[in-house]
Amino acid sequence: MRLSKIDALWREELADIVPLAEFPYKGTIVDDGVDFTHADLAGQVDVGSSTTCSIDGGDPATRGLAQVACEGSSEAAMKSCDGHGSLVAGIMAGAWNNGDKGGIAGVVGPVRGGAVVSCNAGSRERSFVDVVRCIAHAAAVNASWVVNLSLGAYVPAGGAVEACYADAIKQHVCDRDGIAVTAAGNGRCVGRDCTTATKCKNPQECPSNYCVCYFGPVDHLDSDPEVPGGGVVHVPSSLAASMPHCVIAVAAVDENNMLAPFSNFGGGVRIVAPGVNITSDLPVAGSAAGVGVISGTSVATPHVSGTALLLRNVFPQASAKDVVNCLLDSANRMPSYPEPYEFAKWFPGKSYKDATGGLLNAQAAFGCLQRRVGCPVTQKRCGSSCLPSAQPCPCSSSSDCTSDETCVNSKCRCYNGVTSGGHKCVASFTKASIDI
Repeated sequence: MRLSKIDALWREELADIVPLAEFPYKGTIVDDGVDFTHADLAGQVDVGSSTTCSIDGGDPATRGLAQVACEGSSEAAMKSCDGHGSLVAGIMAGAWNNGDKGGIAGVVGPVRGGAVVSCNAGSRERSFVDVVRCIAHAAAVNASWVVNLSLGAYVPAGGAVEACYADAIKQHVCDRDGIAVTAAGNGRCVGRDCTTATKCKNPQECPSNYCVCYFGPVDHLDSDPEVPGGGVVHVPSSLAASMPHCVIAVAAVDENNMLAPFSNFGGGVRIVAPGVNITSDLPVAGSAAGVGVISGTSVATPHVSGTALLLRNVFPQASAKDVVNCLLDSANRMPSYPEPYEFAKWFPGKSYKDATGGLLNAQAAFGCLQRRVGCPVTQKRCGSSCLPSAQPCPCSSSSDCTSDETCVNSKCRCYNGVTSGGHKCVASFTKASIDI
């Protein structure tokens, strides 16, 4: 949270604003379900609006619940359960004050009435049809203001799957003034041994049974002729290039702002966020407060979607375009790149800005929106500043006050016992003595 200035946003900008009395702009997490009973997530998810859309036998009555709990928090244990959605939800909306002293502080923070809807699109091997149905569900329950898509697949560029995603996101998110925040993807692996947990990555050690992973631009991953299977894109993150005002693709960086060695990038990826060794909530069997550690663009994504959702509710007058522009314009710390990326090969003669955007800066995005659209909810404009609505604006001269008041030490005060604003003066003054 420190790297992306989320803690500074809460501490320095939102201390007198949140938790909000109302949270009208809800978001949706499309994933493998969320553990509603987790100590950090109870009350944070709108269970009544959540659902399951899965053609592999998922029961809609589960309403977006993670159906298979993890047997532990190890990497191996997390591969056999529906824990991914809960990890994403913890980062986006975990409420650290729900009785779990070691809880996860999500970006959105405590919310009355739930911040997000869970749409369970089935197992990790999700059908894009289920994902598209979940995107439509988000709009149906008025929770498409920010849709988190920590998922993706590699498909032929310009094919039916990419077109289907584009139509769904345009109709159910963009045309409704919403934002889709998508994972840039964790690279594309090719070879004979890419499905096992202990896949061989060195062709010299196992020439007949290896797996090689390639990382590159999400919108033309196989533009390099040395990579097999040309014309492949990562969806839905590839749509960030053609739908820039409502789709954000997120790459992952480590604690040193180095692009993660597994992360895709590209001209359509205009922002990065922490995505290496991230601790978040996990549905562990027998525990109400399980946690796990995970890396991936999947966990970088909810840092951005959580910030977008929080800002949409703090600045309800802002449009999706306003929020997207401020998130991207304020992200200005360009990440470093590890050697395997061979940056010059992908972008000859160009700068890092052609490969990704900058690091998420939630506090700077808040300041950007305040300048562009006005004061946050519960505050009012006083000159060039925003103050709590109940606090009177400071005056610079008596002309800033009513006819019954005069300006004293930047405050309008009544004189000669005249009531001001319906309140009797505490002390009577003569105008002449006050104006000295």
